[in-house]
Amino acid sequence: MSILRTFSVNAQGRDFVIGDLHGSYKHLQRMLLGINFNKEVDRLFSVGDLIDRGKNNLECLRLLKEPWFFSVMGNHEQLMLHGLTGGPYGMFWARNGGSWGMRAKSLFEARERGEIPAQTEDHESEEILSFVPIIQDLPFLITVQLKDGSARHIIHAEFITRSEITDEMLQNEKTVQRLSTMQTLDGDAVLWGRYLFYPFHKANLKNKRYAKQEFREHIKDLDYKRGALSPVISGHTIISRPLQVLGQTNIDTGAYKQDGYLTCIDLNENKFYKSTAKKFSAVKPLIL
Repeated sequence: MSILRTFSVNAQGRDFVIGDLHGSYKHLQRMLLGINFNKEVDRLFSVGDLIDRGKNNLECLRLLKEPWFFSVMGNHEQLMLHGLTGGPYGMFWARNGGSWGMRAKSLFEARERGEIPAQTEDHESEEILSFVPIIQDLPFLITVQLKDGSARHIIHAEFITRSEITDEMLQNEKTVQRLSTMQTLDGDAVLWGRYLFYPFHKANLKNKRYAKQEFREHIKDLDYKRGALSPVISGHTIISRPLQVLGQTNIDTGAYKQDGYLTCIDLNENKFYKSTAKKFSAVKPLIL
């Protein structure tokens, strides 16, 4: 695993970040059309969770082989790895949307037992298994340098909120490893943490005044020691609207859900967009 990746300024094109895809490949196609994405010079970053729950999981996995696409590790990528190759989270993959990969899991296990030849006619399962080393190498953290001299950090979920974090700390692999693997009730904080955003999961985020009043005590209780830290972009916890709390912006707006959509941020312009398989428009984030 590469732990962290840093991308220098994109002098030729633009940089975008998308929220959790969860197999919603058609949403992404509409988004790329809407933002006039240029695959020759633009870059697309992802907060992870490319797979599970949606319909087009393999198509979303194939993005990892595109030269313009870059993703951090999500908890569903971890579920897939453990489900296919063994690990403590493997038993939870199918019940969390991983049923599409069960044939590949059976193929891997049979091959490990020496029961089948190295190559089979099950081309889809073979292709799924070909992504194992790619996913194993996904980083916990991506840092993107922008043309104005600022930076953005991309993770899947959260760092432990009472840990003081700075940009300088996030340049050190050992520090990123330690911060990422601090344990929450579900697992590694950077893959599973929900403390910061979970209270907003089913909340009405249309009215800013109401939201500020409703969650004032939660925000006050966070005691978030950010230090000299650039803005963080994440997903993992589904919310009804892109939401910024204490310098971290959550853009998981439930793309796979009937009433959800995919969110994208233009990093250079700080503009937000949303798409379904058929519709595309701008969207305003809620900043608390």
